[in-house]
Amino acid sequence: LEYSANYFDKMVHISARCRLTLAEERRILDMCTEIRRTLEIVDEEVKELRFRLWGQWGQLKLQRYAEILSSSAAEKDTSYQEFKEVDSWVRALVRKLRAAQLPATRDDVKYHVLQLLGDYKFDLASLLSLDNRGAYLERLAGTDGAGP
Repeated sequence: LEYSANYFDKMVHISARCRLTLAEERRILDMCTEIRRTLEIVDEEVKELRFRLWGQWGQLKLQRYAEILSSSAAEKDTSYQEFKEVDSWVRALVRKLRAAQLPATRDDVKYHVLQLLGDYKFDLASLLSLDNRGAYLERLAGTDGAGP
């Protein structure tokens, strides 16, 4: 997301022949929107998990979730019950993303969960930049009903 937002922020300084076409920009913005929606859904689930698992015990449990998701060795060393708990949570998250018509694989969900269990935060400037560029392209294409 941040990479695409930086491109749009610096586009003023890019010569016209090096820029993406409007269709390519639209495609990138659509991909960014999908990633953003995916991250928002996963973020809500991680927040709910943090709410359920609070205190020192909860922090240890979240760290264990992160270990299981990030390492196949930790996945093999864990108890069956703990593995099934993490696996069912990830599968439920994949189903939730697919219900929202977002492409989701188990590996994608693992990646996003690990991001959000870590210190990843949405960069507000990047999100606003992407929203602004999307609104500009819609206006340029006349899809917002207002015309050019």
